[in-house]
Amino acid sequence: MYELKLNIANRQCSVFLQNGFYHPSRSQNIHKHNYDELHVVSGGAVAFMVEGKKYTVKDGELLVIPRGRFHSWLDEEDHTLHSALQVDVQHPKTEIIKADPSVIRGLFNEIEKCNTSNDHTVIAAYIPLLCSYLNVSDKQNINEVSDAGMLIEVFFSTSYEKDVHLEDLAQILHLSLRQTERKLIEHTGNNFKEELASTRISIAKYLIESTDMSLTEIAQYVGYRSYAGFWKAMKKYGS
Repeated sequence: MYELKLNIANRQCSVFLQNGFYHPSRSQNIHKHNYDELHVVSGGAVAFMVEGKKYTVKDGELLVIPRGRFHSWLDEEDHTLHSALQVDVQHPKTEIIKADPSVIRGLFNEIEKCNTSNDHTVIAAYIPLLCSYLNVSDKQNINEVSDAGMLIEVFFSTSYEKDVHLEDLAQILHLSLRQTERKLIEHTGNNFKEELASTRISIAKYLIESTDMSLTEIAQYVGYRSYAGFWKAMKKYGS
């Protein structure tokens, strides 16, 4: 993950580029972030669900999702290009924004080059152009993110449905297993197993309240292989 410093409304703020920015997935399960998220779409359309409402974002459009909003997405067409970045702007509402399609196409051309060259320089130059739609200007510098709390939040919010382990988080934090466990407890108050279960159950509670999915379906969705394990976690973390 990388952090880009920009000036937003006369104050310095951060833009975070996750691995998904360069290697977007075709779909993403329900999750939320501590920062606003800006999605970029070219050549097709992407269907988003944000707090139960559907947004279809088409070629040359951006979608900004305020922090803390549960959301997911599914690319509707195979040729769709889709990337996302988190922005510290405190945008007031979920909103589709029209952008210059030529800028979007140029960005994805550079992303394709970056996949082989690993040169982030030109991509970083495109970020202020995208964020200009959010009143952002003046690129300053780009650095790899070192904020352990941010990396931990992103890890659990995007990996809760997978069979993940402490080793996976340690690799992202570039720490030993013991150091990773200490950082995790420092930032969340939980060990790895507890934080994973807590994240899964928070998503499950949202699905119970906002969808017609059965408890068995929800258990599978959030990563539990057995209903018994899901129900045990619900009793412990669902209050």
